[in-house]
This record gives sequence, structure tokens and C-alpha cells, in this order.
Amino acid sequence: MDDQIVPNRPYAELVQTPLISEYINLAFELVPLVDKGLDLAKQLNEEKTNRLKIRENAEERRLVIERRMDQLDAELKADFDNNKNVIDASMRAFEKLIEDGHIEQAMVLHERIISRLSGRVSIAADKFNQNNPNGQVKFYTT
Repeated sequence: MDDQIVPNRPYAELVQTPLISEYINLAFELVPLVDKGLDLAKQLNEEKTNRLKIRENAEERRLVIERRMDQLDAELKADFDNNKNVIDASMRAFEKLIEDGHIEQAMVLHERIISRLSGRVSIAADKFNQNNPNGQVKFYTT
């Protein structure tokens, strides 16, 4: 038995030349569109990356500010507690001096207490203002 290859139809009949030309033309039009789409996708990715960096920087800055505010809160509370203890001890000494009839010494002690507390309040205001440059706090004592 001799095997003989006989095509069913000639190749020219199978594929029509105008269809091939149209397909190739469409493919050539598609390449720049795909390229443009890839460029846009790259730009979007860069924007997302930039936004993410901005968010990360903002979050990092927020944490730094929060830690510093916590530290200042602790310092101010310690100053407040210290001043309260000074006032309590000073008031006991002041009352004792008055009870013992040492009025002039009591007045000197009173002036020293006022002076010290005025200075401590100014220090507290300065600490607050260090981290709040937009709004200055001032304490007035009489």
C-alpha cells in the first residue's frame, strides 16, 4: 500500500489574504495601546508607592509627636506633683511660723514660695511651648 498525501484544499483557499492583512493591521494598532496601558499601570503603581511613603512618613511623625507629648505629660505631672509637695510643706512651715509669732519670717517665706512657684510655672509654660510653636502659652502670677 502506497501512502500518498493529498491536500484537501490548496492553502490559498484555506486562508484569505484580506483577513490576514486585517489581523496584522489590528495587531500593529494593539501594540501601542498595550504599551500605553503598561505605562499607565506603572504610573498608578508609582502613585500608590508615593502615597504609601507619605502615609508611612505621616504615621512615623505622628508616633514621634505622640511619644514626645507623653514624655512632656509625664514631666509636667512630675512638676505638678513636686510643686504640690512644696506648697504643702511650705504652708505647714508658714502656719508654724505664724503660730510661733514669727510674722516677718513668715512673710519672707511667703515671698520665696511665690517666687519659686512663679518660676516653676514659667518652666512648665516653656516646656509646653517647645512643642507647640503655633500657640504660645503664658502664665501670669500676681
